[in-house]
Amino acid sequence: IWAESQLGRGATFFIELPVETALVAEEAAPAEALVRLRKARILVVDDEAVVREFVSQVLRAEGCEVDTAGSAEEALEKVKGGRYQLVLLDIKMPGTSGIELYRRLKRLSPSLAKRTLFITGDVMGERTREFLTRTGAPYLVKPFDASKLVAEVSKALSSR
Repeated sequence: IWAESQLGRGATFFIELPVETALVAEEAAPAEALVRLRKARILVVDDEAVVREFVSQVLRAEGCEVDTAGSAEEALEKVKGGRYQLVLLDIKMPGTSGIELYRRLKRLSPSLAKRTLFITGDVMGERTREFLTRTGAPYLVKPFDASKLVAEVSKALSSR
């Protein structure tokens, strides 16, 4: 960090940050999991378009086939019409919540409900924590970066 100043013209502050382009070795997913990831068909359900787009871009770059839904109702229609290996599901959504959608998925497709990775921006309120503990479902806490997303999706695909 440094500053340059000119009398009567103000100051300019400069901040230089290093660019990290490689995954840290301990965060990198095993090669077998990455192969499984490349072949995965994933449904991303989140009411925030920015989150859906980010997750989709990252997973498509890894070779996944990704569908998205902005609501529980849209997600249910896609589940009825397609086969997915994993659902990334936001817990807090307006209207029908991710928890309610999960309950509907359990009735509609129990095997798919078992392959759900939750996304939460919730500060882990008691209801959310209780739900996640009871279901034993994996989850990602927002904000997360691309490497964390890839690692968690790989883990979810290999453990389910």
